[in-house]
Amino acid sequence: IECAQKIGYQLGITNVNGDNKITMPNSKSEVKQLLYFLDQGYFNSIITNELMLTNSKRPIRI
Repeated sequence: IECAQKIGYQLGITNVNGDNKITMPNSKSEVKQLLYFLDQGYFNSIITNELMLTNSKRPIRI
C-alpha cells in the first residue's frame, strides 16, 4: 500500500476477515496496470522525480 501511495497508484484493497487483500480490477487496462505495478514496472526518476515505466529489469552497477 505504501509503495502504491508513493507513486500515486490507486491500489484497490479489500479487508477480508482482518486481512488486506488486493482487489482485482474489472477492466483489461486496469488489470494490466495492476500487473505492471506488481512486477515493479514503475519507478520515480531520481533526476526529474517523474513517474517512469521500466523496459528492463536488469540491475545496473555504477
